[in-house]
Amino acid sequence: MNKVASTGAILKEQAIVKERLRRLTMLYKDLLIEDDEYRKTRSQLQEKLALLTVPEDQELIEAGKYLESLAPLWSAASLEEQKEITRVMIESVYIDVREGKMLSIKPLRAFATILRDVNLDVDVDIIS
Repeated sequence: MNKVASTGAILKEQAIVKERLRRLTMLYKDLLIEDDEYRKTRSQLQEKLALLTVPEDQELIEAGKYLESLAPLWSAASLEEQKEITRVMIESVYIDVREGKMLSIKPLRAFATILRDVNLDVDVDIIS
């Protein structure tokens, strides 16, 4: 997943896009722009607005903030500290003992959505 934006930043950007849509409509009504330009710009702004969603789940927001803070910490953390950081996010790990391979992980609810959306470079299933 991309860097989780703060709710305030998302709401501010939504307001800007809505204002641009309002002004675009005024220009169109006053015959200051052509039909094609109006439709194209309106479509682009509506697509942008659709992407600007505020997570409703406070737990999800906190999980995103936690993950954001990990980048500088992870590389400086010892192996034991990395294990502890991971324990905060994971409920269960399923391993094929015979093959010595991790099959899947079950993240805590707050992290499940985020981890499913992230393109992980590991061959592990993320289950609910």
